[in-house]
Amino acid sequence: MPLWDDLGQALAQEMRNYPYSTPLDALSGFEHEFSRPRLVERLGELLQVRDAQPGNAHGAFCSLPFDVVCTTNLEFLLERQYMLLGRYCWPVIDEDQLAVSRGRTAVTLLKLHGDVHHPGRLVVTESDYDGFLDRYPLLATYLSSLLITRTAVFVGYSLNDPDLRQMRQVIADRLGKGRRAAYAILVAPNPPEIARFERRGVKVVAIPDNGGGYGPTLAEVFHALSSYWNRHVLDPDDIVEEEVRQELTLPNTVPSRICFFSVPHDLQSFYRAHAFPVAESHGLVPMTVEDIVARGDNIAATIGALISRAHAVVVDASSGFTIQELAIARAQGKTRRTLVILPAGQRVTSETAGTKRLERPEDVHVDHSRFVSELAAWFSEVGVGLATSRPREPVRLLNQGEFRAAVISAITLLEAAIRRTLSDRRALFSERISLGSLLRGELIAELVGPEYVSRVDEWRRVRNRAVHTTEPVDAGVATEIVNGAAELIDRLADRDGPRTTTRE
Repeated sequence: MPLWDDLGQALAQEMRNYPYSTPLDALSGFEHEFSRPRLVERLGELLQVRDAQPGNAHGAFCSLPFDVVCTTNLEFLLERQYMLLGRYCWPVIDEDQLAVSRGRTAVTLLKLHGDVHHPGRLVVTESDYDGFLDRYPLLATYLSSLLITRTAVFVGYSLNDPDLRQMRQVIADRLGKGRRAAYAILVAPNPPEIARFERRGVKVVAIPDNGGGYGPTLAEVFHALSSYWNRHVLDPDDIVEEEVRQELTLPNTVPSRICFFSVPHDLQSFYRAHAFPVAESHGLVPMTVEDIVARGDNIAATIGALISRAHAVVVDASSGFTIQELAIARAQGKTRRTLVILPAGQRVTSETAGTKRLERPEDVHVDHSRFVSELAAWFSEVGVGLATSRPREPVRLLNQGEFRAAVISAITLLEAAIRRTLSDRRALFSERISLGSLLRGELIAELVGPEYVSRVDEWRRVRNRAVHTTEPVDAGVATEIVNGAAELIDRLADRDGPRTTTRE
């Protein structure tokens, strides 16, 4: 794909007796000599807009949960890559598009300089640049607002465009030291490049060339950024449900029990009443995005991080929002443990193909017993891995010195074992009662022995402090809790079957 300077030199060679100086001058001269339509045609040919396909760097970049991307590129590689990922992309070319809602997980692609499909909107010549701020004041205002309220990250951009530099200069003049920091990701930059960016108020993140070239190096950077983002965007304190909070407090190396439900708002109560208990009975911790108190400006990043941590994903693909969230799950490679639910009669589309699917009644208030039974069968399949891996986690974490995580994991397993044992007591188990409330009941003393009740209650308090504070957990206390919880789990298991736990 030709760069900006390559375009200028290619067009300069087609003009007789033209001494090449800058790309902007060359494109302006070409338009003057051959007309605007011919300039647009040649740009389309040189940029290979019909045939060019996105590469690995585009794939890695578009997998990042940015909700607003601004580009001055004139082709359609980003749009094509978002389409390949199944993530809805809303290209903004004209000002009247700014008022249109795009959906909570869609990406707004602001094409600041237009594209070759909109000749009158292209910004490629001197007259285009000179009149940009006067002709498109709302676009300039929108971008200025983003630069004021968001942290800008420049990728593959030189900051040489006069319109953007003018906007950033106005912001700098008005806000001074109060303006937000901006960053540029540069691959193997030389000192003059770094100095030019920092002179313009942009901090350079210098990335060494990995030996594979510019594109592969950027792809590695984007993959690393995606991994970091998913680890750090979620704050467990923003989660309503205690069990979900505990799962998010555990290290990423611990298999999560979270089952993320992406369902339309009007079906939330149905799924909570009928699907959540089924998921819980198979050892999973169900949740929806409604369980997040503070979602931040970028809901796509939050949902992406939750899906990344989730063991399983259930998507009711009856709304545009949920189909967008299905695309996030597919982009993260979660297809094997993603269940797509379609209302009766809804046809399979490209977005919903290639995954396990179930049909639910169009009216969920009619008989849904078969649907719930099929849900239970699927949860039984996806929960198999957890049943074998999670019991070993407390000891593994203990041996690695992750004492807080070991305690959280051990008490989570113990609580699940207690709930399983009590699952036949419908009056008790039908409500999501906390472990503390369970310990105050007579059944627990009958199951584990009265001598253990006070010990488990103290272990629960240690676990709660580990979840809600940064207070360290003593190695001896952690060892006592891990081994004691394993002993109790074995005692409970002896009532129904073979032991599955491991002790230090």
